[in-house]
Amino acid sequence: AAEFDSNGLLWNITSFVERPLKSYDPISGSWQSYNFSALIENPSDENGFFDMEIDRNGTKWIGAYNNGLIAFNENETPAIKNITEERQGLPTEVIRSLAVDNSGQLWIGTRNGLRVLFNTSGFFEDEDGFNNPELICLTFIWTFTGLLPLAGSDAVLVDAAVVDDDKEQLMYL
Repeated sequence: AAEFDSNGLLWNITSFVERPLKSYDPISGSWQSYNFSALIENPSDENGFFDMEIDRNGTKWIGAYNNGLIAFNENETPAIKNITEERQGLPTEVIRSLAVDNSGQLWIGTRNGLRVLFNTSGFFEDEDGFNNPELICLTFIWTFTGLLPLAGSDAVLVDAAVVDDDKEQLMYL
């Protein structure tokens, strides 16, 4: 995975090395690499990284195969943090996809479902990661009638439900 940040640096993540996160400055032609040994003692124990996103705070969000959601921000102390457990809000340590929306929320596609982190800027402040009301679990189910129910922690939203006279309606249950 590779991504440009707002400063024009190219960030890249590779597997099976002690310093898997690298940045490249195309103006100076210089590379810098970042050590993950605080989280991953033996690089061969991490089977890879699926995805990377950079948010407006400069945090690099990395989806790992064995080490859950990894957040790296060189301006934070500590600069690296991850969450892997259900008590932290993740149903599995396998993170397959990430997306940061226009509101700055992080959408996390796991092997066992979708999660949304609403307060990405507070991630480094929260000792336990997601153990707060900023995380919501969502489940998507396609049906034969064309409905797309979204099941969250508080309600169910059925989007684009076809009702009388082919009108579309949003229904909250």
